[in-house]
Amino acid sequence: ARLDTDQPFYGVQAAGLDGEQAPDTTIEAMAMRYLAALQERQPHGPYYLGGWSLGGVIAFEVARQIHEQGQEIGALVLIDSYLTRPDAQTTQLDLLADFALQLGLTEEQITFLQDDQLLEQDMNTAFTYALERLQQAHALPAELNAAQLRDRFEVFRAHTEAMNIYQPRPFAGQITVIQSQHGSEHTDLTATWAPLARGMTYHRLPGTHFSMIREPDVAELAGLLTDCLARPSIAATDS
Repeated sequence: ARLDTDQPFYGVQAAGLDGEQAPDTTIEAMAMRYLAALQERQPHGPYYLGGWSLGGVIAFEVARQIHEQGQEIGALVLIDSYLTRPDAQTTQLDLLADFALQLGLTEEQITFLQDDQLLEQDMNTAFTYALERLQQAHALPAELNAAQLRDRFEVFRAHTEAMNIYQPRPFAGQITVIQSQHGSEHTDLTATWAPLARGMTYHRLPGTHFSMIREPDVAELAGLLTDCLARPSIAATDS
């Protein structure tokens, strides 16, 4: 809603959110699915791609696959997109906490997830317990019922596991990397992405990983995205 009204903008829904399909289990498979949906709408480039968080990682892989087809990338924007460290370990409490934050909850609302006794429970039991606690506190989005939340969590878990095993290959084009000012002070996204691209433009914007895509911080992000679309990236090349 913050972009110009004459700017087309398309999102692709992840497999599994409807509870009927199984979630994709690799970043490469997600990218193939998204690329097929994109090319059904627009068969040929240039393509203008972007994504926030994991979405940026998927957009990167989509761009890499598009380049393999010999098609042109007009712009590739990665918004607070991180790659998992090879030694990273994600506990079920980490998963539940990250999922709750994705839903818009605050850290204060999920302090009960710091209870180490939950680590002794299987994931289904821990999820059910967390769901009941949050329902009692009326903290969950009203438009989502328990079954929908469980479907979303299964997709989130599959995406996290896919992220943990993803090994990106270089993209022979220009990328734009946008990083939030707060909460990521100890992570340098230039060091993450510069070795994987032909060239990189880097920006820091106000807010945290989550607030940068919500009002009021999202206004600055929208302005920067508008500028990125007005100044297309250097097309990927084989040289």
